[in-house]
Amino acid sequence: MTTAIDWLIDDGARAQAALKFKEQIQTPCEICGGKGYIVGDEGIDYDTAARPADWCVCRRKLSLLIRLMESGLPREFWQAEKVKVRRNKPAFAEIRRYIDKMENAVKHGLGLIMLGENGVGKTTASAQIVLAAIRRNMSVLYITFPNLIHLIRKSQGDEWLAEVLADLVVRDVMIIDELGKEYKRTGSAFVDTELDRIVRNRRGDIRPTIIISNYETVDDIEDGYGKSLVSVLLSRSKPVQFAPGDYRDEQAKEFDRLLGDGE
Repeated sequence: MTTAIDWLIDDGARAQAALKFKEQIQTPCEICGGKGYIVGDEGIDYDTAARPADWCVCRRKLSLLIRLMESGLPREFWQAEKVKVRRNKPAFAEIRRYIDKMENAVKHGLGLIMLGENGVGKTTASAQIVLAAIRRNMSVLYITFPNLIHLIRKSQGDEWLAEVLADLVVRDVMIIDELGKEYKRTGSAFVDTELDRIVRNRRGDIRPTIIISNYETVDDIEDGYGKSLVSVLLSRSKPVQFAPGDYRDEQAKEFDRLLGDGE
């Protein structure tokens, strides 16, 4: 089964998925007849047909899905914009403010540190940021910390994968999820050093990094991953606290509503 991480590093997997999306969305489109753009009364203008402004709605949707796939965001969060916020509204208000000012955030390399226990909506919030970045034509990477460390380790001695990873970590916006207690002081200085290096390099290049953690405070992250990392993060990131409480039941109800089982 193809996963989000496969789509990040495997050109063949991405191309195969893109073709499948095209067959499902663009090929049967009754508006454009599967062409992907609107044909005017005078026929096809091949000089402008490739411009997004001339795309059919099916091609716009296809383009969004392909860019979501390229972002690494798991498919279960691709409709995060439709999730209704019923709890933790102060935290989501901070996320909304960040999204509204995203151009300024990217210009100045400003990120976020989302804190709170598992199941409180942090990944949904990060998915909303991914979608907002894509709609603003920004490059964005979503990756879990375990997958990031896995790729870093696997790229040692693999020149091709090292180049792929180097391209991924310089995208306009980078979101690292699951920086959690499970990896606290793993015994490998390599983990701490590589994470610090990536975040520090992105700060130097004025590229925002968004961290999502199940720690409750920034001090807890410092205890787990070191003062150096926290110092770099706080120089360009704002902590956002998510209150306790499991939101998964609400997310399941929202899923059912979107599927058609609810009103």
